[in-house]
Amino acid sequence: MDFTTILFQVIALFIMMGIGLVARKLGYMSDAAKKGMTDILIKIVTPAVVISSFSREFEADKMTNAWVVLIGAIIMHIILCALSLVLFSKEDKDKKAVLRFGIIFGNFGFMGFPVLQSLFGLDGVFYGAMFTAAFYFFSWTFGVALFTKPKSVKDTVRSIFNAPFISVVIGVLMYISPFRLPDFLQSVVDSVGNMNTPLSMMIVGSIFADVKFKEIFTEKKIYLSAMLRLLVSPIIAMAIALLIGTVFKGVPSGIPFRVVIVEEAMPCAAYAAIFATKFGSDSRLASKMVAIATASSVVTIPFVVWLMQILEI
Repeated sequence: MDFTTILFQVIALFIMMGIGLVARKLGYMSDAAKKGMTDILIKIVTPAVVISSFSREFEADKMTNAWVVLIGAIIMHIILCALSLVLFSKEDKDKKAVLRFGIIFGNFGFMGFPVLQSLFGLDGVFYGAMFTAAFYFFSWTFGVALFTKPKSVKDTVRSIFNAPFISVVIGVLMYISPFRLPDFLQSVVDSVGNMNTPLSMMIVGSIFADVKFKEIFTEKKIYLSAMLRLLVSPIIAMAIALLIGTVFKGVPSGIPFRVVIVEEAMPCAAYAAIFATKFGSDSRLASKMVAIATASSVVTIPFVVWLMQILEI
């Protein structure tokens, strides 16, 4: 794969974070402004980018592969949720939530989609969009539960049927049906969705503005969380693919398995900092974890792709 694809994506992420950092330092992003931007990102922008991802012509064979990707994503999320619960038990509640969230949830969209496109073309991006369906379901159920305990069954149901998850359902229904948005509405949805990455990274950068540089090197646990996300997670996915290949000869030699592995190699999701801000947790720790994992991914993602090719998955 083209190493520069990953490098330029990381550089772009840090530039956007830098804009948010400078805006915070200059007083343009107050706490109230940051909270408002976070709500806009979650409730408006994210649903737009999800629906935009599914706005394409239906193809039966690709839908079959997409279901395989979704099942793989669900399995990996369950495994990582279980793994996270046995780690960082001695940390305080806020730190524990951030570190565990970082293990489970990766930057499957902005980082994942360009890498998938460089490896598998536009089909890779489509399958990546299906992978994010599991991300939105688990992040808004298990992920939210890490930061705050639901008070009732009603709260739990409300957390599941959130704007991003509902948009995934709408997107899938649109994809398998003949219905398409009029061109002018599709243009609006695409334009709003394009705000997703810059807005989220600017929010992370604004949080990072309150962190002292030397503090980045004092939180050793964030390095463990980042490495579990960047290396252990994709290796688990590879092991599952190889196990399936042993039972069902030749099964893992297909794009769906590779998409799951590549997505699992992505760094910690910016949502770690977004959720920490939304739920009043340790947003500074989360922003440091996102920055470190993103920078480290320049090395780890090519390694994972190389290992996947060596193992002939």
